[in-house]
Amino acid sequence: MLQEEGSVAMKARSSTQSLAKKCSSPTHFASPAAIREHQSLIVFSTLGTFGDVLPFILLGRHLRQRGHRIVFLANSNHEKFVRSHNFEFIAICDAEDPSSGVDPDTFMVREAIPAFRRTVEEIGVLAAEFSNIMIVNRAGNWGGIFASELYQLPHISVMLQPGAVSPGGQPISRRIFSATNDFRRAIGLPLLRKRRVVDRARAFISLFPDWFGFPESGLAEAGSCVGFPFAPEPPATLPPAVQALVSERGRLVVFTAGTNMPGTNFFELAGQFSARTGLPVVALGHEGETRKVAGVLASSFVDHASLFRFARVVVHNGGIGVTAQAMRAGVPQIVVPYVWDQPHNAKRVEELGIGRTILPADLSCERVIEVYGQIEALKRKPREDAARAVRRADAITEASELIERHTELRIDLGTPDDALLDVTWRTPGISAQCIIGHTSPTVAAQVPDDDDHTVPAIS
Repeated sequence: MLQEEGSVAMKARSSTQSLAKKCSSPTHFASPAAIREHQSLIVFSTLGTFGDVLPFILLGRHLRQRGHRIVFLANSNHEKFVRSHNFEFIAICDAEDPSSGVDPDTFMVREAIPAFRRTVEEIGVLAAEFSNIMIVNRAGNWGGIFASELYQLPHISVMLQPGAVSPGGQPISRRIFSATNDFRRAIGLPLLRKRRVVDRARAFISLFPDWFGFPESGLAEAGSCVGFPFAPEPPATLPPAVQALVSERGRLVVFTAGTNMPGTNFFELAGQFSARTGLPVVALGHEGETRKVAGVLASSFVDHASLFRFARVVVHNGGIGVTAQAMRAGVPQIVVPYVWDQPHNAKRVEELGIGRTILPADLSCERVIEVYGQIEALKRKPREDAARAVRRADAITEASELIERHTELRIDLGTPDDALLDVTWRTPGISAQCIIGHTSPTVAAQVPDDDDHTVPAIS
């Protein structure tokens, strides 16, 4: 038993006995009709920016229509957006610092790992209240993975970009390795023996086309590549000022900063480009950020699906969401990749012949003008082919059906109450009482010596 250090164990509710019987009984996969009748709880566990939340909103809407209860775990700044779609929401951390992602180690230690800890805590509370849970976890969000391991709950991992596919496990630095093991020790999980985290999800779903993700899409860890997740609604109407600019001056050059790109400098760059070329420019900054720049229509947000239909080129940071929307619109791209998946996505754009890349160290008005000239010389056919391909896919429907297919209903076969093992585990800041069938955190921690991180399979 783990040491008790300053926390009070929360009494599990009576519904936890259903969880106990579920964990100790044979598995039965139910039909969609049975799932709707008994209702499952699907926990979307994500962390990051707006682009890390929106795909799960689209999935949640579809799955809610099919009778599932949905709960979101994400950064606190997404609460208003999530609740506007009438979903339950639990904050696992404060708003992400846009500059922290520039140094992945600092981001992981300072922001991500504390959020993972809170994720484990909150899923523990849900597991004590609801008997039929499926965790749908954004790949790289170890909170959902570790909660699945600790509570013996099934989970599905969703890759939002090819760079999230990690054959053999996600490699980590020494600093992150140490911090992660401190976290795992605190919640009673076995320590990692190698500097990688292996995700043993029930299923993997990649929200990008296989042709965009190749060669990673050919790996087992990519699972099912269903396409980019676009909202089914038609694009919104352009803001009046943007519509007026299009009507007066034609197609636009769009600069959109996104995450981890210095927004202020980006606005200035857009202004210089407009002054030098005389082209109509719209510049989008970080959330809530709008600056007045001569010759530029600047805003903190305009719907990409609406705006890109009227763009002649999009200059952006290579985030997967903006990359996909530009592809859908058939508009050429100039990518300035900074961190995370952005260099990977920029490479794909180059290889497909639908855009060009500028390294951040080389970013200047002169360089953008030079690459813009190269963009105009690109053939149209690769962009047209890519646009047709991404528009054909129905990623949200396909991914939702995959999630539902793997969502279990374990039928109560009458496991006697005396077969249940009552295990209380307490750690600083995290406490829960779990009643689980023949399984305890201590037992779950016994992994084979030849495996550096085992998430026990759910059978």
